[in-house]
Amino acid sequence: MRELTKAELRIIKELKKQDILQPPRGYQLDYRNGVIMVACADGDQLYDLFTTHAGLCPSNPNRHRIHLLTRNGGALWISRPRTFNRQTDEVGSLLKEIQKAHSMKHINAVALYTHVPCGVADEFNTDIVTNLKLLIEAKILVRPLSPDFQTAEFFHVDYGQGKKRSYYVSPEKFREWLKSKRS
Repeated sequence: MRELTKAELRIIKELKKQDILQPPRGYQLDYRNGVIMVACADGDQLYDLFTTHAGLCPSNPNRHRIHLLTRNGGALWISRPRTFNRQTDEVGSLLKEIQKAHSMKHINAVALYTHVPCGVADEFNTDIVTNLKLLIEAKILVRPLSPDFQTAEFFHVDYGQGKKRSYYVSPEKFREWLKSKRS
């Protein structure tokens, strides 16, 4: 696995400074009946993602439910299949899995994840900002699947040397930041 570049570290620092990347908190989703977690299948990151998210769930053991859906690239697959030169049926398949998990398990909370470094993002030459845009687009596509859905976006960073962090992504602050960069 590659290390983060200096440019990536700078953008992460800027996103944290602008409060776009925030510590994940339990109030960002209603976890009382569990959460559907859409994440990358990356074995180097998945354990940390899972345990971090499990820590956000209520302590009631009957409600400590994470319905995990994984695919290399995670939630990025939902938004723009053309970005990854893939068929739209892959997107439809993942959306159907989310909908099925909701109908079978009656879980309304959906956590969408991407991470850096990411082999799929590297393969298709997308940067952190593009990946966060794709993550927010994924939310827009997931929400209409059920009027009960509550979604939140998360960004996981592997800083190297064992330091890993997950962050909640504030879509509102991210959009404001993007507008300020265009001005």
